[in-house]
Amino acid sequence: MFGQKQPQCVSWSLQTSIGDTEDLKHISHDGIGLWAGRPKFDKDETSISLGVFNRGRRALGFGAPGIGLALIYRTKTENLACRILRTLTRDFMEQEHQRLTVDIARSRGENQDFDAVFDSAEKPIRVELLIQANRILAAPYLFRFPFQMDSDEAPLNPAVSS
Repeated sequence: MFGQKQPQCVSWSLQTSIGDTEDLKHISHDGIGLWAGRPKFDKDETSISLGVFNRGRRALGFGAPGIGLALIYRTKTENLACRILRTLTRDFMEQEHQRLTVDIARSRGENQDFDAVFDSAEKPIRVELLIQANRILAAPYLFRFPFQMDSDEAPLNPAVSS
């Protein structure tokens, strides 16, 4: 029987980071580079800037329903689902999408940058960002990024900082 394939989970960790900060984190896996900026909590919306570089063997599909946030407060956890994906056109106009396809990079510098936009929320202590990247005829990837929100731009590894 044909069925939904279980996603392959890829989590960010200190052991895999090189120069990452709480403001910008990166995961590199199977020819895919994924960057996630620290979530921004504004009065009208919550947003996260994302960047994708795909040198994998297949195109990747990103959809608003496949991106979520777990907001962790002191006494509760709240989940937010992405409403839209927002890109900038060449003339710097905002364009909204429900889905984006990131093709295989044929040469250097072919990134896809976009913002994942959520409803407004109160700033939590921690955030878990989950991003599902769908692939044709293969199990999707589920990328996971944790963010500490209760501190200003602190180094991730204090023992190495000056």
